[in-house]
Amino acid sequence: MIKISLISIGPKAGMAHYISGLANALSKHTKVTVVVADYLDKEYFNQDIKIIKIKTGKTRKQVLLNSFNIFNFYKIWRIFKKLDCDVAHFVSPHPWNFLVSFFIKQPIVYTVHDPAPHLGENSIVAFFYQLMVGRAKKIIVHSKIHKEYFLKKGFFEKRVFQIQHGDYSFLVKWQKPEIKEENNILFFGRIEKYKGIKYLLEAFYLVQKEIPRVKLVIAGQGDLSSYDLIKQSSNIEILNYFIPDSQIAELFQKAKLAVLPYIEATQSGVISIAYAFKKPVVATLVGGLPELVEDGKTGYLVKPFDSRALAQAIIKILEDDETRTTMGKNGFEKMKKELSWDKIASKTIEVYNNCLYKKA
Repeated sequence: MIKISLISIGPKAGMAHYISGLANALSKHTKVTVVVADYLDKEYFNQDIKIIKIKTGKTRKQVLLNSFNIFNFYKIWRIFKKLDCDVAHFVSPHPWNFLVSFFIKQPIVYTVHDPAPHLGENSIVAFFYQLMVGRAKKIIVHSKIHKEYFLKKGFFEKRVFQIQHGDYSFLVKWQKPEIKEENNILFFGRIEKYKGIKYLLEAFYLVQKEIPRVKLVIAGQGDLSSYDLIKQSSNIEILNYFIPDSQIAELFQKAKLAVLPYIEATQSGVISIAYAFKKPVVATLVGGLPELVEDGKTGYLVKPFDSRALAQAIIKILEDDETRTTMGKNGFEKMKKELSWDKIASKTIEVYNNCLYKKA
């Protein structure tokens, strides 16, 4: 049985779900150790998984301060020098990854969720992310378009593997039968410039003209101060904070659809969550999103920057109960067939074996 260390020390909320889903599935076939930030809840992981916590910080300021804490980095150095594993797998980005990788003697696998920097992303942080790619013996990406990105950059095909993002069906355990579906459109996730909030708000203005009793729910951390259109409708609910798992379930139960109006993207775990709750998805034709959303089957795909097309797709789903229900079921079946963590773990183990037993 091979021994794997999964490393995810970043503050992004979705990464807790990602590393735990992968670790729990891998632990059925390998011996797993996870190295995570000290604030991550152990309850996410199976009991047979060894958990090592390190002090990183939730905010940029905390991360910066801890970066110059010599005693903290000495502890981190000792932890990574003594890692008992055959393969070290970094599953999320963090500015420390590049430095920490030099403490590790085992071959490194790196999952790259976002191959290119997003609009508004810190250029220094993005630079360190790119450096980390060079440290990896094998690279995992979540979509065909991102594998092609690396191949065009000159990476050998045998170094880059495409494995889908796993499902978030565990969130369904927080469902409550008394919570009923409402006439809600849900935008869920951290507020970032590249996620196209501006176009969603413009689209919602058009949707309201056709369906006055509709509500837009925007749920997630981030800066919304530049979006003046929010103030022009009483039918917009803002939940501008970190959303706990139990509330995620409630939001998706109440929603009739999830919307991803991104103007650029790589992939998104939000689609997996929507499918778990049998909700159709309206998304844009950017990045790897078209590989997850089947147009006309699990939702609709529209061009980015097109508020009118976005509105029309939303209206079609809201006004057709039968189509909406069918799309939700199709998404759920797609999730079970293609996005199960057991399937993702099996493919990931193939990468580990390739890393260990085949020449790079």
